[in-house]
Amino acid sequence: MSAVPTPSPPRLLYDAVSELRRAALAYEQAHQDRIDALPPQRRASARNLLHYIAVRQADLRPLQTQLAQIGLSSLGMLETHVLAALDAVLDRLEDLLGHARSQRP
Repeated sequence: MSAVPTPSPPRLLYDAVSELRRAALAYEQAHQDRIDALPPQRRASARNLLHYIAVRQADLRPLQTQLAQIGLSSLGMLETHVLAALDAVLDRLEDLLGHARSQRP
């Protein structure tokens, strides 16, 4: 029988989700030339796809388990709006931490 991991403190979860968001934006920036080459009506979808690829490069299972244990989204269905899903989790974690909501780019 495997033990259920103890949830991480919200601050550690916040840092982990923030890092995923930073990685997603960095991956977008690294491919900006490809985005710029697309027709304008396809750029938002291309950005979202790049965000998704960046986030899925990490093994999310431990983080997903930890988030679910404290009642937050496990990020399992984030493909349609990656940054919005990450931001929603960050907002809830900020609430748990008693912090004002951050303005994110």
